[in-house]
Amino acid sequence: MHDKGFRIFVAVFLTVLLICALYPAVNFGLGQEGASADSAESAESELLSSLAPVLKPVASANGGFINLDTDRSLIDQTSNARPSQRSAPAALPSSYRLPESQPALISSVKDQGQHGVCWSFAATASAQSSQVSDGLQQSISDLSQVHLVNSVYNGETYHQAYFAGPEGSSIDQVGGNAPMAIGAMAKGFGPRLLSSYPYPAPGEPFATLSAAQLASQDYALKDAYELPNPLTQDGSLNQDNLDTVKHTLVTRGALTFSYCASKAQQGEVRDDGTWNSTTNSFYDQDASHRANHAVTLVGWQDDYPAGNFETRPPQDGAFLIQNSWGPDFGDQGYFWISYYDRSYSEIWAFDLEGKSTAESLGKIQSLDNLGMLAPPLTVNRGQASCANIFKAPTDYAAFQLTQVGFYATQAGQTVTVKVYLDPPASDPTRGKLASSTTVSKAYYGYYTLKLRNPISLRRAQSYAVVLDYTSPDANLASAAQAKVPLPFEWQDEQNGSSIGKVTLARGQSLAGLNGGWVDAVDLAEQINLRLGNLCIKATLRGVKTHASKADFSFDSAHTYNKKKQSAQVRGRGTSLGTITTWYKASGAKGYSRTAPRRADRYSLYAEISGSKAYYASTGRIYLGSYTIKPHATGKPKLKTGNNKIRVSWKNYSASSENVSYYKVAYKQKGRTWQYKTLKSRKAHKLNLRLKDKRKYYVKVLVYQKLKGSKVLLSAASATKSAKTR
Repeated sequence: MHDKGFRIFVAVFLTVLLICALYPAVNFGLGQEGASADSAESAESELLSSLAPVLKPVASANGGFINLDTDRSLIDQTSNARPSQRSAPAALPSSYRLPESQPALISSVKDQGQHGVCWSFAATASAQSSQVSDGLQQSISDLSQVHLVNSVYNGETYHQAYFAGPEGSSIDQVGGNAPMAIGAMAKGFGPRLLSSYPYPAPGEPFATLSAAQLASQDYALKDAYELPNPLTQDGSLNQDNLDTVKHTLVTRGALTFSYCASKAQQGEVRDDGTWNSTTNSFYDQDASHRANHAVTLVGWQDDYPAGNFETRPPQDGAFLIQNSWGPDFGDQGYFWISYYDRSYSEIWAFDLEGKSTAESLGKIQSLDNLGMLAPPLTVNRGQASCANIFKAPTDYAAFQLTQVGFYATQAGQTVTVKVYLDPPASDPTRGKLASSTTVSKAYYGYYTLKLRNPISLRRAQSYAVVLDYTSPDANLASAAQAKVPLPFEWQDEQNGSSIGKVTLARGQSLAGLNGGWVDAVDLAEQINLRLGNLCIKATLRGVKTHASKADFSFDSAHTYNKKKQSAQVRGRGTSLGTITTWYKASGAKGYSRTAPRRADRYSLYAEISGSKAYYASTGRIYLGSYTIKPHATGKPKLKTGNNKIRVSWKNYSASSENVSYYKVAYKQKGRTWQYKTLKSRKAHKLNLRLKDKRKYYVKVLVYQKLKGSKVLLSAASATKSAKTR
């Protein structure tokens, strides 16, 4: 069941012009007034060139692999990795087969069928090995290729039509590679278990998953790194690099591996000099052939005879490969490929975290969509800095920054990871330095760094993650001449079509150049390159606040005439929500004040509206017992004379109860009340004209209009005998 006939002819070329040739007086927007011509020239030359990564979707009929034909001379600098960085190979056997030596680290042979998703089988096979080698569990749990493919081609990342071939542009036919898989996993898209998202049976369609299904995990990506290629560009074997691949295979399990699968191997032609169907061995001596198929590296044999290949390679030695073309292919799904095959490349290792660890760390913040397929540009001063400015979410009261994800853009590179709080958008280092950690990475790839001391963040607080890179290149006469790639995502375009949907906005990603910072928006314009944001991740853990009486200040809330009034709750200086319900000690909802002079004691609870994730205990939160006293304006003052009573009172005030108007009521004993309404809520006096000399009763009433009804807030009385002329 092979997807024969699948051939993609699209070739994409990305070229970047040298800045100094185009913009001889540009100062890169560093904001330095009076910058000299020398400093401008320095800024121009600081971005030496683009690495010009070119995607070559040269997938085979049975493959579906997208080749990243990139200048790798700056990436694969393993000769400069410090000894402490490199895995120190122990005594390695001359022959090793993972299915026999450590069967717990490898799953059974799979069949990709008519779907061009070989890359997803290779990536999941390597990731599955780490489940056991990293001590997460005792045996492998197969991961879902369907979920991984959907995570890469999800409508927000790649335009799969860009790679369309005769088989169409559906997500299972356009191909992929390890960096694309890393970009999806690094955002928190999987991996998921095969049992949750099974692979389609022959004849069944390839499933399309929803956004909610994609943003879920059974495991989390910890690290993914590319091992040095054992074969040099001139076709000779680098024994140190070969030993590194062997040692990694023994210690952590299966590795991804890509090569150029030939028509003979696929059974389309009888013989093309590459495939020996009797010995199930493969060797391609043509250095111009590029990888088009991803498989899984599971072993080696140093003395595998050169005579077993259809075309004899320079010497003995071969890798053992597990294919994804079912158990009927080769030797029950396995075959051998020569150490000297000129087409193989991109040997990757994937390491996972368990789900519980991932959940304890929190959720990932990311500004990039794609991840770094390959670094698109370099800085030529031996060191380089870049930064992403993030803003904490608002779904928790507070957060802790627990982990940073970043790319080591060269083998043997030193990276200093810094975190600054409340930085301005123009300079991420002008915030408060909260953390600084320096690490050295032996291999090019994606890594996570758990912070020794998590950093506390407020809701919506800005923070910057800054990466300071130092080139490992020690062979240049001056270290200042060394080139350092920067981890931008990039959008490749050809004839109006684009491979990916990159995101870029001002104040998000910045590059450190010439002693200052340049926004990626300006940088992209200066170098005429479709840059996206920097590929830097931050993992935040939401902090649940334990609510208590001491945490809150709140305005009183009352129920008058069976109408309930809410009050605003504030906690630790931040508005947390609104009290929606009060409870008596008896549990009855609400309370009413039956008489103005009566004081009632209640045990008050509150149900808090808004996000209950703020609180360790949701639902009712006991705030304590309070004595509720009726509000009053104070006893009104009465003065008489000239056939009138002058009534005055203090203005009523309560923090949550706004006065709508006042009424003054008066009467003689045995008579009915008469009323005078004062429309101004600021009024605090009134003259009552009287007809005879009698004792009058006077009271002041305070009203509030609430939802179309008037509510009596307060009443106070006084008596006075008034003389009339």
